[in-house]
Amino acid sequence: MSSLPAEHHHTTQTRGASLPGSVERMPKRRIVIGLSVILAALLALMLIFAERETAREKPTPTLNVDGDTVSISEGAPQWAYITLKTAALAPTIPPLPAPGRVVFDAKRTANVGAPLAGRVETVMVRVGDTVKKGEKLFSVRSAAFADLDRDLGSTREDVEVKSRLYERQKELLELKAVSEKDVMVAESELKQAQL
Repeated sequence: MSSLPAEHHHTTQTRGASLPGSVERMPKRRIVIGLSVILAALLALMLIFAERETAREKPTPTLNVDGDTVSISEGAPQWAYITLKTAALAPTIPPLPAPGRVVFDAKRTANVGAPLAGRVETVMVRVGDTVKKGEKLFSVRSAAFADLDRDLGSTREDVEVKSRLYERQKELLELKAVSEKDVMVAESELKQAQL
């Protein structure tokens, strides 16, 4: 029996000789790991509570839309992008030059002409209006109109003169004072003047 405890004691001593250094290291590691776990748990709790506080502190919506009306609360961040001013007359912004070409749709156009050269003075219809045949679309001012009017008056006078000459030639033919050929010439001149 005495030999057993001695071996046991010896084994204990051997363990005791190698254990003191590792026993001291073991608790330090456990303490560091334990403190790290506690620190991580505290940080996680702090983040969770910070998120809850942030969620509670979120302001109510600052932009309200009701039909065609938009209202913005005072102090809303949208005011940084909006400037309110009283409307005032300002110079017009010149149009930006843009290259382009005007093309008419051949299916939706009609040829319209005027008998005289001139300028369009008034347009009596607008784009999209329905028009009837013979309806006036525009009026044209033309310098050639005075010449045309003068020519028309001269032609009317010429027709009257030729008509009287023709009537006179017919009367003279009945009196046998002129030949039938003279009447035919007068009739031909009258028809030519009427054209």
